[in-house]
Amino acid sequence: VNNVELSVFYNRILYIYRETLERKVVIVTDTNIYKVNLGINEILERLDARFRRCHRSCIFNRDRVEEKNYRKGYFKLDTGKEVYMLSKKYQNSLSI
Repeated sequence: VNNVELSVFYNRILYIYRETLERKVVIVTDTNIYKVNLGINEILERLDARFRRCHRSCIFNRDRVEEKNYRKGYFKLDTGKEVYMLSKKYQNSLSI
């Protein structure tokens, strides 16, 4: 209903994923969670090279990732949080 312009510093973004129930893209930062009405591909086109797709519905900020575990399907952020959205399909295109 309310159109709000959102500016988020890239270095504050931890990861971005598509919420299936609400059909929105969720931007997770150090301090907030933002839900936007854009597609995951539209978001990826607006980001720079530090952002990589790691799952069909997830993008992470490679500057904020400390560990990737493909066997268990998660990546660990510099905040200590483990996010279980790492797909082997994207393994060859990812690097920290």
